[in-house]
Amino acid sequence: MISLKAFWEAREHWLDPSGREKQIKDYVVLLNQLVWQRQASFFAAAMLAAIYFDPISTMSAYMLVVLTEVLDVMLGRKSKAWDGQDPVVGRHILIHIAINTVISAAAISVFVVNIAVQQTSGGHFTPLFFLFSASLFAAMYNSLMPGILLLRLSIYGCAFLFIALLDIVLYSPPLSSPIWLEFFTIIFVLYFLADTSVKFYVGYRDRVNQMKLIHEENERTKAAL
Repeated sequence: MISLKAFWEAREHWLDPSGREKQIKDYVVLLNQLVWQRQASFFAAAMLAAIYFDPISTMSAYMLVVLTEVLDVMLGRKSKAWDGQDPVVGRHILIHIAINTVISAAAISVFVVNIAVQQTSGGHFTPLFFLFSASLFAAMYNSLMPGILLLRLSIYGCAFLFIALLDIVLYSPPLSSPIWLEFFTIIFVLYFLADTSVKFYVGYRDRVNQMKLIHEENERTKAAL
């Protein structure tokens, strides 16, 4: 609860570049470092889904995901020239990060939902696992930008709920049906992802504060010599 409160109290600064130059640059660098890891995961998922579901719609949705990765790479190249001094440029980069996040999360959600719609039996384990993996990946590596993390996870959350409600709306099952079990499980997964994201954010913030204290102590030591 304390971690969640600390996360929420920082909401006014989620999209404020002031004093967060290193966070922005680190985020962009990390975004580009992990591009091949993300693409390898989604390519494998797309190939697997194309075997068991409609390959045309699956690969079309996958190409949307690839396009969003291209946008991230382009943003990374533009951000390299920023020296962290001009707040206007920093805000411009933040806005583009937010836009790219919306496009990327939406494309991934479309990719996953497309699989869920085609999976008419046996629940929706495959698309839910893909979506859970993407959400956990975001929680791990987007924690240094809480506003961006919240934006991405909110879109993923909508995709989770869509899949959860899909069979309920289509079949109107009784409460004893396994379909409802899947629904309640998804709700639990959403709570788990939210809690994990907050813990990653608080952990990152604590590490940054520790580094600041070490730097300040180092400066005081130098001044005393």
